Amino acid sequence: MTQNDVKFTVEGKILKVQAQAMTSQSIRAMVMTAAENDVKAIDFSGVETVYFSALRELLTVSRLTIINTNQDTYERMRDTGVDVFHFVSPAPIALDKSNFTAASKGVYSSTYFSNDGEAVAKLYDDEIPAWVICREKTLARSMSILGVNTPLTGTLCSIDGHLTLLYERVHNKKSVSRAIAENSNEMEKYTAIFTHHAMMMHQKQCDTNIFINYKSRLRGCILESKRFDWETRENMLNFLNSVPDTNTFVHGAMEPSNLIFSDNKYQWIDIANCAYGSPMFDCGMMYFQCHAQTPEMLENIFHLTQKQMDEMWAIFCREYFSATSEEQIKQVDAMLKPYAALTMFYMGHVYGYHEHLISFIKNVF
Repeated sequence: MTQNDVKFTVEGKILKVQAQAMTSQSIRAMVMTAAENDVKAIDFSGVETVYFSALRELLTVSRLTIINTNQDTYERMRDTGVDVFHFVSPAPIALDKSNFTAASKGVYSSTYFSNDGEAVAKLYDDEIPAWVICREKTLARSMSILGVNTPLTGTLCSIDGHLTLLYERVHNKKSVSRAIAENSNEMEKYTAIFTHHAMMMHQKQCDTNIFINYKSRLRGCILESKRFDWETRENMLNFLNSVPDTNTFVHGAMEPSNLIFSDNKYQWIDIANCAYGSPMFDCGMMYFQCHAQTPEMLENIFHLTQKQMDEMWAIFCREYFSATSEEQIKQVDAMLKPYAALTMFYMGHVYGYHEHLISFIKNVF
């Protein structure tokens, strides 16, 4: 599609824009085209400059993910506050892999340490969409402003063709799950600390102009999903509609491997899916990891056994829900199951489904 001197091309879930200069009129046409094609991100690699009228127009429209801007456009969006209301990321800077040392492999990314000891490079697997990575960068900044402690994030880069985020390196860090794995006698201590930080995080109230509505994001994924039949998705929507609306901060992947500490200072990591909504979605994620994860994943992610996860869950229920008896814990389990299924549905929709995820979701809905 061409609008005056602006050309729009849809490639998958990306809207590519080519323009010498973006005006308010071309921004309106861009927003309309993005909505009609249900794109996830808008690629500005073909945009030379953005006029003030376009920047003002961007301040009036719903949140967008804009990727691959040139440096001038990126600075204009930062100077005018556009990047507060939209996810904006410049074109990635290529880095030399020889300046980094491999550290670990996660489910969707690999971690490298810079040789100068200053930074951690998070190299994403090829199947992770660029808009997810750009969103993580912006949300990390927003979390720091909100007061949720997380490592500082740097610029978007590429290493060997993999999109990469640079993070502040936390030296001598350890995750809560790793600490328990290394000393199972401290299960009580570290699970209580994890729960305490989860409860503090869930006291934070989000600016809804900056963060995403968790329910709205889920609703969009349910409607566009082809993985599940309509009856299953309708059951999802019916439950989702019953969830109370709240502006509470939601981590999106709250699990014991995502709370790290060093020198007794704790920070949340892996925040690409944070939003605002019911904190029960976070508790649902914790429920899934403790009850329905595969033994292989428990070992690879948490370095813990199913028996240890069961013990952790009992402590979490006691500290978070004041549930102490077996019957009370069963009531918590029953309440959280649909939240867990929706949370894992979203993770599968974005990152890819494993068979055990599909089975769990279908058993709930």
